[in-house]
Amino acid sequence: MTEDWVFHVAGGWEHEFDGEQEGKLNGRKVNAPDMGGSSGVGEIGIRWTPRQTGFYLDLAAHGSAGQRDSVGGNLSLGYEF
Repeated sequence: MTEDWVFHVAGGWEHEFDGEQEGKLNGRKVNAPDMGGSSGVGEIGIRWTPRQTGFYLDLAAHGSAGQRDSVGGNLSLGYEF
C-alpha cells in the first residue's frame, strides 16, 4: 500500500457487571432480559486519501460476540480543509 492507503484493526472487551432491567406495561411487570456478561468487539477497515485533494473514503466492518452479538459496517466520504 502507498501513503494514500491506511489499514486499521481494533479490538476490545466489554463487561456489564449488573445488566438487570425492569419493565412495566399497563402497570404489569414485563420479563426483562439479563444483559450482564462479557463481549469481545472488533473492527477492521481501510481509508483512502487521494494525494493533495482533501477528500477521503473510509470503509470499515465491525462486530461483537459473546453476551452481545452484532455485525455492521461504515462507509464514509469526506473532505478535510
